[in-house]
Amino acid sequence: MFYVEDRSSTCVDVIAVNPVNKVAVVRYHNGREYTYSNVSRRSILNLMLNPSVSLGFWANKVKRANKVSCKASGFNVYSKALVGC
Repeated sequence: MFYVEDRSSTCVDVIAVNPVNKVAVVRYHNGREYTYSNVSRRSILNLMLNPSVSLGFWANKVKRANKVSCKASGFNVYSKALVGC
């Protein structure tokens, strides 16, 4: 996984991407984390190589894509429990 976290965003803390497996893990400021599968490799590479891409806009575009599936994962700060992986 490659981490993209060096950009300011009002909603996203960090995005971890894997262009080979077409997976992106997005952690939001509220502590929720989601794993997106079947993300376009072109979109992932654009995020990695273009420092002007906003993390929030990128995550919003990915979750609205037709072929992308989403699954809650990680640690939920509100319930203080691990969410299914």
